[in-house]
Amino acid sequence: TVDAGLIPPLAKLNHNGFLTINSQPRINGVSSSHACYGWGPEGGLVYQKAYLEFFCSPLNLERLIAVVENYPAVTLQGYNRKGERRAVMCRYRREAGAQEDERHVTAVTWGVFDGIEVLQPTVVDSQAFEVWKDEAFEMWESTWMGIYPEGSAARTLLQNIHDTYWHVYVVDNDFVKGNLLELFSKVLGEDLNASFSFE
Repeated sequence: TVDAGLIPPLAKLNHNGFLTINSQPRINGVSSSHACYGWGPEGGLVYQKAYLEFFCSPLNLERLIAVVENYPAVTLQGYNRKGERRAVMCRYRREAGAQEDERHVTAVTWGVFDGIEVLQPTVVDSQAFEVWKDEAFEMWESTWMGIYPEGSAARTLLQNIHDTYWHVYVVDNDFVKGNLLELFSKVLGEDLNASFSFE
C-alpha cells in the first residue's frame, strides 16, 4: 500500500468517511520478483483484483451503491451490526443466474508459475465475510472504545460508528482495466487517481 502510492487516495477516502481497513490495487501479470507485489517462485506472474474493505455511514453506503450499479464488474457486500445485508452482485454473475443471497467465493490474488497449478492465496468469501463482521464490529467496543473515558467525545463517536455504520467490501473483478479509484472518485466528486501509481 505504501509503495503503491495508495496512501493519498486512502487518506482521502478516510477523510470522507470511508474508514478503510484492508485494500489492494489491481495488478495484471506483474513479475513474481516485483519488490512490492511479488511472491512465489521466481519467474512467475502475479495478479490481483482491486479490493477495498471499510466501514461507512448508511448515507455513504447509499451513495456508493448508486455508483457501483454502473460498474458491471464490481461486487459489493456489506453488513451493519444488526446483521442487515446490502449487496450488489457484478452483472456477469446476475446474467449467469446467480442469486444475491447465494454464497460466492472470488479469488482476488493469484499467481501463475512454471510447473505448478495456479496458486490463489487470497479469496473473498461472502459467508466468511458475514461471520467476520461480528468480530469487526466487536473491535470498536473491545479495542477502540476502551482507550477513551466514558462520556468523552471520542468514545461517543466510536459508539456511533459501532452502532450505525456498515462493514463493506468492494471487489472490482476486472483486473485488466478496472478502476476502483475512479468509482470512488465519482462517489466523492474528486479525482483519487491523480496521486496513484504502483509501477
